[in-house]
Amino acid sequence: MRLHQVRAGRGGGRRGAAAAALVAATVATGCPQAPKVDPGLVEVATAVDRSEILAGKPGEVVLQVKVTARQPARAQRPPLNLAIVIDTSGSMEGPPIESAKEAVRDVLGRLHGGDRAAIVSFGSVARVLGAGTWDTDAPPPELVEAVGKIEAAGTTDMRAGLASALEATAAWRDQDHLSRIILLSDGKPNDPLGLVDLATLAGSQGMAIVAFGLGIEFDEALLTDMARASGGNYKYLSGADQIAERFQTEILKLETLVARSVSVEVVPGPGIEILEVPGWDDLSPGREAVIALGDLVGGKEREVLLRLGYGERSHEARVELADVKIRYLDAYGGSGFQERTYYVGLRATEDAAAAEATQNQAVRERMATVHAHLAAIRAAEEMRRGDIAAAGQVLSEGMAAYRQVVEASDEVLLGREEYGRLDRLRQAVERADAELAVRAREEAQAALDRDGVGALAAPGQPVGTTTATAGLLGAGDVVSTGSATGAYYTEGQAAPAAMPAAPYEWTDQESEMILEEHSGAFEGLWGD
Repeated sequence: MRLHQVRAGRGGGRRGAAAAALVAATVATGCPQAPKVDPGLVEVATAVDRSEILAGKPGEVVLQVKVTARQPARAQRPPLNLAIVIDTSGSMEGPPIESAKEAVRDVLGRLHGGDRAAIVSFGSVARVLGAGTWDTDAPPPELVEAVGKIEAAGTTDMRAGLASALEATAAWRDQDHLSRIILLSDGKPNDPLGLVDLATLAGSQGMAIVAFGLGIEFDEALLTDMARASGGNYKYLSGADQIAERFQTEILKLETLVARSVSVEVVPGPGIEILEVPGWDDLSPGREAVIALGDLVGGKEREVLLRLGYGERSHEARVELADVKIRYLDAYGGSGFQERTYYVGLRATEDAAAAEATQNQAVRERMATVHAHLAAIRAAEEMRRGDIAAAGQVLSEGMAAYRQVVEASDEVLLGREEYGRLDRLRQAVERADAELAVRAREEAQAALDRDGVGALAAPGQPVGTTTATAGLLGAGDVVSTGSATGAYYTEGQAAPAAMPAAPYEWTDQESEMILEEHSGAFEGLWGD
């Protein structure tokens, strides 16, 4: 029913009163409302790396699913249920804590009527410094006061901080509110045990975590795991001057929220098996996969790639590859939960040339890009742990796999963001390995100068043993050295067991580079 405004003209007072009474009665009795319609801002596209497969042979195919949110006509979002969780341990003292306070003030100034926020600090203990609801566009006084209570002291009880945030926002976690945790930390937690599980719990309650790692002392692997477990995001901040800007960006993104709780379900057809969903390690291979993509804001895209296996098919057979189901809550149009299904099929042929001609190189290269992002993330985390050998192997294999798919000159490859990132990390690993080799030779030479021939390893004995080796060397024996993990031994003798590789200590500048590349790969893989 459409209600028209009635204006009382000359002599129309009685008619105006009657119209007003009709309107009031209609509202009171509950006029049926037309159902809201999905505004169609969420678009889905599917593609495969080949539309025809070779008959009579089993094989694999790559399925690409893209979910895109178009930019809405105007900015709007549901009321926000926000917890701002700040690491106030002693390492945050000085510019970091002052910048964090300024960033919180900026966030409070950007919220408006109907929003609710809680400010939580964690050091040796966790404290809910304040919580309040916006009745107007002005921040609640208790929250303004809470910002002044943020002080740096103590250790880093992150688990208590997250638990307090969940408790402080529990009453407002519902379908009518958009829930978020903004987490800022510059260090490793006292005890990481259970933090990813707590993040998973937060995500199951609709409380996605946007985790910010500040400086070079935090655990980037832990924060990324927590962000992903909750359906949230992770960002690296190299300096305190970036805190306010990144907080602001996260809040502004929510103003163009289009869809909430977006998920993609892939149901394989007969004889089709899911072999891999790269980037979603918690999904086991098998018959179907449900990938939770979180919330989607205007102008952003999420992508899922799946490697599917199939058995032998006869010539001209129609292959039912999969049904792709998209589900989400319409946050912009308010039309409730939406679900759409897309069918993907292939054709089998005996003509190898025809099958080859249907290859979609763009999809194959997207799969190579995803694997390159994963390799960069794994390598960066190994580098941060100081395991140069493991990082080098991951990078070598990742670059080789990428080159197998993307056939191009070195210049073109290095110009691609994902391959260039692998190469930059590889160069850092090579520099570190060369430096470790120099250190190993210098230490071995110093031991030789100090202890004489006894510093050399006897056959079968590790370097550094105290067993005397006097008399083992004869005239003409040659002393050889290996790389960073090598050992001294004589020609003709079996080389002793290699010394364990010493963890490499990165400079601050090198650490910042590694964290930047890690964060870039995360964004490239799972979106911004």
